Amino acid sequence: MADRPGRLVDLIRLTYLAEGVTLVAEGLSIDQIDAGCRRFGMARGPLEWCDEIGLDRLAERVANLQLGRGDGFGRCLLFQRMLPYGCVGRLVGEGFYRYGLRRTPSRLARMVLWQDLDDDAIAPYVFDPDSAMEEGIDRIILRTVNEAARVLTDEPDADPATVDLALSYGLGWAPHRGGPLRYADSIGLPVVVDRLALFAERFGPRFMPCDELVRRAEAGEAFYDGAEAEAEVPAWRMAG
Repeated sequence: MADRPGRLVDLIRLTYLAEGVTLVAEGLSIDQIDAGCRRFGMARGPLEWCDEIGLDRLAERVANLQLGRGDGFGRCLLFQRMLPYGCVGRLVGEGFYRYGLRRTPSRLARMVLWQDLDDDAIAPYVFDPDSAMEEGIDRIILRTVNEAARVLTDEPDADPATVDLALSYGLGWAPHRGGPLRYADSIGLPVVVDRLALFAERFGPRFMPCDELVRRAEAGEAFYDGAEAEAEVPAWRMAG
């Protein structure tokens, strides 16, 4: 795992940030997106995390990951549109939020990103805000679940317990839920696959359920067999 461009935690982090930014482009509220992710159990919301890292630094990471993958992964990370306006994050006082006596969502960020979607995306511009937000948080979470499941095929030394441990500790992925793969088991893999397929039809191919999820769902096979799985590789290798 250490030799692969984009280690597990960095890959899932960028997936998490990417979908959060896309929701802003669809017109959803910046602070409500972050609050919804924290309510789910994530350590930080995607947009406040973008600001903490710095949008200029994130742009470089996405470019490097894109070179290694070559599959259009970075196209939905739309924050690059904000860089010419000097909105690079907390360090300069404005990114997705403006930083002063108190933190407030940036109107400029919403204006710059509004409707500036990936060509493959099919997004509704007339929607009920509450149901759209609920669905949006589901999209963010299930995209990370999908990428976590894909790792099991891509990495020969990966197993569900190690992936979940690395993401819970290294990313703050809702530790009380046991990690993304255990969470997928809790709601049922057929449900996850069906939901991702629906999102792929409505919002673009980045949601297509990976082969590992589809195989396990069709076989009636969960990621865990009910017993606590022992991680076979050190979690720090996965966390990078």
